[in-house]
Amino acid sequence: MNNEPTTPPAQAIALERYALIAQIQDRLHQGIPLAAALEQVACCPVTRPDGTQRLYARRTIEDWYYAHQQGGFAALLPKTRSDKGQPRLLTPEQCRWVLEQAQAHVAVPVKVLYRRWRQHAPHLPSLPSIYRLLREHELHANGKVSYCT
Repeated sequence: MNNEPTTPPAQAIALERYALIAQIQDRLHQGIPLAAALEQVACCPVTRPDGTQRLYARRTIEDWYYAHQQGGFAALLPKTRSDKGQPRLLTPEQCRWVLEQAQAHVAVPVKVLYRRWRQHAPHLPSLPSIYRLLREHELHANGKVSYCT
């Protein structure tokens, strides 16, 4: 059994970013200009703990470098979404309309309704977004809306 403490995912991401910044700082101490140091670091893939490799864009690394200069290690932690838990694509008006339509046509499969809706509202988001909305309002579980294909 492994008794080693595990690093939280957010901290692991920040550590990976810091490793890139440390490489930049090392090159800067060698007298290499920042632009060249960024290019050199961006050209080398990062090996992640799971063994996969990842390349980061020079501009992304530069953003992390300046964020670290301004806010230290904490600035390298990934930010949580400000709209976490909120649908990104459905406006409140669209949500109300979809819910009303789904409740008014309980015997019609959602895919059929969606095809009709898209004819009248071409800017309606994807079908998975509609399913997610219906699940959140529990319209799928109590038989009010059919998911038949």
